[in-house]
Amino acid sequence: MGDDLLKRIIIQLFMIIEFALVVAYFSEQLTGKRQTKLLITATALLAAWSAVYVINHISQGSLEMYNGLINTCCYVLYMVLSLLGFYSILKKAPVVMLTSSSFFMACVAMLIYASGVSLILLFQYYLEIQDKELIMLFWRYIFRPLNIFKNLFIAIALYNYKHYESAK
Repeated sequence: MGDDLLKRIIIQLFMIIEFALVVAYFSEQLTGKRQTKLLITATALLAAWSAVYVINHISQGSLEMYNGLINTCCYVLYMVLSLLGFYSILKKAPVVMLTSSSFFMACVAMLIYASGVSLILLFQYYLEIQDKELIMLFWRYIFRPLNIFKNLFIAIALYNYKHYESAK
């Protein structure tokens, strides 16, 4: 059980780090300044929630690979942040050059990724009971392409950011 436990703890740590990075990026883009106290508080609460989840399930002898409730909360927050990002883009500029906006590409990436993964998580418990193989197919053929799509759009956003900053 050692390797399996380590794998599941790494998944929880990845989720906490992803949450911290996404919230840090969006809070800086939306407010124009770093919200360090908010970021540290939110990440600490998420880390504590994940630690309670891991400890509770280890003591019961069953630790699921993916914590649906915690991750669903994170993905809903990502969707809200993306929608706030779209709103701020439309509110700030009278003319929006969407193809050159790195923040727009990041919002698109996070919105599509979070909504797709949330859709999988919505049916996760039902499918685990009914058909365990089908949920694995969903993870394989929906989650992985969504992850690739998100990373591709974030790469485009990073390229646009670098390109825009070097043009100044």
